[in-house]
Amino acid sequence: MFSLLTHIASFLFIPVLLRSKKTPGNISAWLLFIFLIPCLAIPFYFLFGNRKFKRNISTIKEDANCPISLNRRVDLLSTGELAFTALLALVDSAKEEIHLSTFIYCADSVGLKLLEILTLKAQSGVKVRLLIDSMGSFLGKRPDFRKYLLAGGSLAYSMPILRPVSFWRSNLRSHRKMLIVDTSRAMIGGMNISESYFSSLYSNHCWLDLALYLDGPAVNDLQNLFVRDWVLATNEKIGTGSRAPIPGSNQVQIISSGPMNIEDQIYDFLLSKIYAAKKLLWIATPYFIPDDCLAKALIFAAKRGVDVKILLPRKSNHSLADLARAGYLRELAGHGCHIYFFPTMLHAKAFLVDDETALIGSANFDMRSLLYNFEVGACLLSKEGIDATRNWFLSNFTHCSTNFPASGFCQELLEGFGRVLGPLI
Repeated sequence: MFSLLTHIASFLFIPVLLRSKKTPGNISAWLLFIFLIPCLAIPFYFLFGNRKFKRNISTIKEDANCPISLNRRVDLLSTGELAFTALLALVDSAKEEIHLSTFIYCADSVGLKLLEILTLKAQSGVKVRLLIDSMGSFLGKRPDFRKYLLAGGSLAYSMPILRPVSFWRSNLRSHRKMLIVDTSRAMIGGMNISESYFSSLYSNHCWLDLALYLDGPAVNDLQNLFVRDWVLATNEKIGTGSRAPIPGSNQVQIISSGPMNIEDQIYDFLLSKIYAAKKLLWIATPYFIPDDCLAKALIFAAKRGVDVKILLPRKSNHSLADLARAGYLRELAGHGCHIYFFPTMLHAKAFLVDDETALIGSANFDMRSLLYNFEVGACLLSKEGIDATRNWFLSNFTHCSTNFPASGFCQELLEGFGRVLGPLI
């Protein structure tokens, strides 16, 4: 009887899946899951399959794209040491408010040092708000926030997985990393609050990552983004800041994407830039799991003579992601794309096109980041930021190898299995 009911439910569910407007690869992966394990696939779909909010919450709905702004400073922080120094100096300089959003916050030397300064700032009257992703908060030992809260600091968790109203959205995570100080200066990038991201290049804990320091009107857009995220997490309406950032000459456009957006802005940006590329197209990402549209676009770019380079860790911290990427990488390499393997963990997210546009932010080149997560990036359009991004790529290419791991029947079978599962990761 149970088997009969399961098959009936699967049959009735297939039209729901086909009408979901998901990507073909994603639909195929879910259909395979339903065919193999229907009793798990259907509840898992309702738990993990939806990627957009059904309700139109007009007060916190995200804008499609922010305008291009002219900023005083745009500094690429290419090492953990530089980024940590800038992070602490930025927090220490706050006069009115500190807004920090992160996916992971660990109780290690980095997290505890930062928490100490945040607590002192809260005690001095600065309004400090800390927003941590609910699921990400379980990845690593969490600090004891009691002293910080007693000092007047505010703490909230994005999309709490144990709250009934959020449970069915538990697949939608906030992956943004933003620090906004006094609505005038900010840092964004791929770095979570943990030793792995801010350690010395020669530390045993080090991951190669990337952050961006901004001073100027683009910070207003990040502030507005944080305010919307805070309202979503707490239902507390807060001001957008009283300071007017001083403009400069560096062109920057903030791009965000996530379940509150009608469109997938970062995905659309990447796809359009890949098709528009004429000379070079360089990508750095820790996890590379494109859909067929992005993969084909990269192949077509290579075929028309674009210098396509993809910078990845030789081995990431997620073995399944490495398995899922392998088939795509072999296919791309076979069509003229150049794959560079960094010897240690690379967590940076960077995108450079034709020495005209660079994107630095939190989004990985995978479908989870591009279609499910709350993400943010800064599109750099001025020579200073673009040159810094190009030099960062060139300095890291020299440490890479281009040799693929040995391939055999069993390995290719596993890679094919990983590619099928890729859209679900």
